[in-house]
Amino acid sequence: MAVNVYSTNVTSENLSRHDMLAWVNDCLQSNFAKIEELCTGAAYCQFMDMLFPNSVPMKRIKFKTNLEHEYIQNFKILQAGFKKMGVDKWFKKFFDANYDGREYDAFEARGGITIGSGACESGVPLCGAVQVPPPPRAARRPAPMHHSGIPIDRLVKGRFQDNFEFLQWFKKFFDANYGGTEYDAVAQREGLPMGHGGASAPRAAAAVAKKPTAPVAKVAARPQSIGKANSTVRSPPVNLARINQSAKGDSKVIDELNLQINELKATVDGLEKERDFYFGKLRDIEVICQEMEEQQNAPIVQKILDILYATEDGFAPPEEIDGDNPHPPEEDEY
Repeated sequence: MAVNVYSTNVTSENLSRHDMLAWVNDCLQSNFAKIEELCTGAAYCQFMDMLFPNSVPMKRIKFKTNLEHEYIQNFKILQAGFKKMGVDKWFKKFFDANYDGREYDAFEARGGITIGSGACESGVPLCGAVQVPPPPRAARRPAPMHHSGIPIDRLVKGRFQDNFEFLQWFKKFFDANYGGTEYDAVAQREGLPMGHGGASAPRAAAAVAKKPTAPVAKVAARPQSIGKANSTVRSPPVNLARINQSAKGDSKVIDELNLQINELKATVDGLEKERDFYFGKLRDIEVICQEMEEQQNAPIVQKILDILYATEDGFAPPEEIDGDNPHPPEEDEY
């Protein structure tokens, strides 16, 4: 079972972001360039495999991804591994480490409001006004691990502070549990790369997951069939004309441009996957509605179809591929 630890501003090692990142890359033979890139959760999953072999299913981990819902999947795998190895919900240890002994009337502080179902009718808790101390001011910020588990919703957003705090806690957890066993990180993930090596954290594709309405515009306006999402997302062109002529032979400039191009390609791939994912859902909804419309004339079905087929002003539906539309369109539909 795992050795549990707590992490606070007092107990954490004073390692810089660069030191922490170097430690991650050295252990996992990865190529992370920013703390924010750890928002995928893949690195923590492999650390768990290093500490406790077979505690996480390595084949289910998404090592190369730009999609937020796959980040969440990785962190859920990590959370399951924590539960399997008995990584405690550690808020009490955090509290004990920060308690300075001050008296505190919890009942009075919350205005006499009772908490929980075990209170008497008078509203006074069964245990009375217990003197429960709060953490000191410096420790009031929620720590990276809290009583409800891993803060997945914050980590997957790719913000530096949240990911750095969680990494600080995990480093201490790793040091307490690592036994020095040799571990080939690259072989364990079957040679898959990890980290963008200088590219910024993949937040653009993650932001797409918040706005699933964009692919709806891909739905054809004809009520006979939605058709196929055959349009292609074009990547923004890199303006090479702005590069100074004297820098043509500068390998550093070329490397930076290549990194930008690779990042844009990864973003485009993520956008196309998002589009296909949500389009598939829309297509399934359309098929179900069409079947129900044939069986019974339900008003709600017609409303759903109206939403699916609605278009914005100036929108041109994608051209139908031969064989996709068995019914020719009527002229008055356009």
